[in-house]
Amino acid sequence: MRSLKLKTVCVDAAGLPHVTLQHPAADLGVNSQNDHSMVITDEITGVPDDITDSAVVLAWRDTINLSWLGQEEKDSRHTFAFSEIGRGKIVR
Repeated sequence: MRSLKLKTVCVDAAGLPHVTLQHPAADLGVNSQNDHSMVITDEITGVPDDITDSAVVLAWRDTINLSWLGQEEKDSRHTFAFSEIGRGKIVR
């Protein structure tokens, strides 16, 4: 089992967020934000060794993350188990 950090870039009115691998040393949470974009780093833990990095990126992209609702940024969740993510899964 291993962990991966993912970077999600959200840009206003540009469609879906763009998800890529993030540097392992990056801090979790919102790394940068301005009026038009936001960069968020999340960690996926418990990734089986036989699952490719690109499969994890696709699974995260297809996950609906609602864990931030009703939370202050400092209390937001940025670590998720691999078993929680995937197409049509809702993370709370």
